[in-house]
Amino acid sequence: MSERPTYPAASAVFHDPALFERETGEVFRSEWIFVGTSDQLPEPRSWFVYEASGRSLIVARDKGGQVGAFVNACSHRGTRLCKGSGQGRLQCPYHGWVFDTDGSLMGPSRRKGLPEAFRNEDHGLAPVSLEVVGAFLFVAENPTQPLREALGDRVGFLERVSQDLVSEVFEIRMEIAANWKLVVSGAIED
Repeated sequence: MSERPTYPAASAVFHDPALFERETGEVFRSEWIFVGTSDQLPEPRSWFVYEASGRSLIVARDKGGQVGAFVNACSHRGTRLCKGSGQGRLQCPYHGWVFDTDGSLMGPSRRKGLPEAFRNEDHGLAPVSLEVVGAFLFVAENPTQPLREALGDRVGFLERVSQDLVSEVFEIRMEIAANWKLVVSGAIED
């Protein structure tokens, strides 16, 4: 009886920081990423924060029902605006600037020290591309192609599956000494 080969040692593909940085720039910022489902935004002016790969985004439904995504940073000094999920306006904890869920600046806390020609409409949150397929929400900072083109024939499948969603998609977070590929590899094996 031959001896069974041992499982190979972990590959650098799971641990190399330089490779991870390159992938983060090339893949996660230019390709479409699933961030949640529309039922996470049950009412107008609701929002939630999506965080991955060192990025923090606000996904929000505006007062008219449209869904959008924005960088989770105040346009004044770049302070992170919020965590978790919520309802209503977004207020910066640093200087109190207030933003609506469509990303527009409702107003700075004080106008003293701002240029005389300061206009709220020039200082909204930085938008990120967001597209919806069925109930699934996807974002891309600099998409290389439209989402439906990228998904191809999987669009119909996602639309059908999303009709059967009955609850919020869950999230699992754990600290591991590896990059995203080890988690995906483990999930596929399980």
